[in-house]
Amino acid sequence: MNLYFFILKLFGVIFYLGFFSFNCSSQIQRIKTAETEINQEDARQSKDKIRVHHIFEEVYPTSSASSVSVVTEKIMKSKSLSSKGGHFLEKTFVILGYGIVLNQQGYILTNSHLIGTYDHLLVKSKSGKFYEAIVIGQDKKIDLAILQVTPDEDIVPVEKLDYYTLQRGEAAIRKYIHAKNQMKKHRDPKVKVKVHHGSSL
Repeated sequence: MNLYFFILKLFGVIFYLGFFSFNCSSQIQRIKTAETEINQEDARQSKDKIRVHHIFEEVYPTSSASSVSVVTEKIMKSKSLSSKGGHFLEKTFVILGYGIVLNQQGYILTNSHLIGTYDHLLVKSKSGKFYEAIVIGQDKKIDLAILQVTPDEDIVPVEKLDYYTLQRGEAAIRKYIHAKNQMKKHRDPKVKVKVHHGSSL
């Protein structure tokens, strides 16, 4: 009788250990699956985001003039003191990052996170010349922004750009132009004037 109960207990222990092992394996598998999905999502998001300095690696070395600096102005206290005892205020240029001249219209590709919420942006060419820049459009999801300056001979368009990035840049430009046209259409509605023809006296 004791042997019978012993065998039952032994089978019970074996069953419990087997169930516990299966449950742990299932949980480990679920954790691994979740980690794989997270890693795939992170990889997808990092692939979506485009870094301009990576883009420039695709450019011919002779096109270095197409690389520009994105700059903003900052008012800072001077180290020297005025006659009244206060500090002088001086204007300083702060480099936010870099961009690439896309075309002869002065469109410049840069990263969205660089420009942030700055109201006043400048672009500095390789020759050291500064240009006032406006934000044409940006896509924070892929971390790209398009600026525009009034071009001259120092604004040199890039010779080669990978198709994927060029396609994204052109799409951003088209999106901006479409939005601008829609705003203009709503702001300046065409007024139809009816002309009544009457008999003259």
